[in-house]
Amino acid sequence: MGKQVIMVFGSLPRKSIALYQPFYETETKTLKYLPRNKVYSLQAYWSMAETEPNRDRNRKWAQTSFWDYSVDYYGRDGVSNSLLSLQNRHDLDVNLVLLALWTGAEMGILLKKEHFAILDAKACEWRDNIIKPLRSSRQALKSFKSMNIGLADDIYQKIKSAELDAEHVAQIFLSGSLSSLPETTDTSDYCHAATLNLASYFAYAGVDTNQKVRQAAVFLVRCAGIK
Repeated sequence: MGKQVIMVFGSLPRKSIALYQPFYETETKTLKYLPRNKVYSLQAYWSMAETEPNRDRNRKWAQTSFWDYSVDYYGRDGVSNSLLSLQNRHDLDVNLVLLALWTGAEMGILLKKEHFAILDAKACEWRDNIIKPLRSSRQALKSFKSMNIGLADDIYQKIKSAELDAEHVAQIFLSGSLSSLPETTDTSDYCHAATLNLASYFAYAGVDTNQKVRQAAVFLVRCAGIK
């Protein structure tokens, strides 16, 4: 990757996090952040997410603020049901919904419809060919679990774990693509940013913003706990 300036995450200003990408240096076993001075491929982001193969699985991934935020946020009361409802009813990408919230609620970054068009175009191949087939297989296995077929539950758990890892890769790629978006702006009103970002994504996806969708958006922003 050549000689580049290395910055430790803890020293970065809150709004500057999106300008750097996480990189786990296996030789020194240190998480570092590289300036996002070029666009990396999906394969490159996958490589950055991995550490040496013999490490404990729970520590396999380089720490990323988007993933950490998503895991914490997804576990809040009612959030998972709301996100899955948007996914199932409107075919929305939960990772893009989470990205809309994270960029707005944590950094005040304002994303427009054209930004989500770019992000979705980058994410769709991985989502359609990896994440969705894993999700379909996991959901199909639910019926076999009730039939007491040997090892069905074990296979279910492995597919579920693989699906989660695939979502993680998608998030690394999406967050790493932010710096290449054209003409982004930011605001100190993080609540407004999160609300506007959701509206932009819904508009891009062609979602009919009926009362239920608007209520879901208000609920999701409120759950972000923006101060």
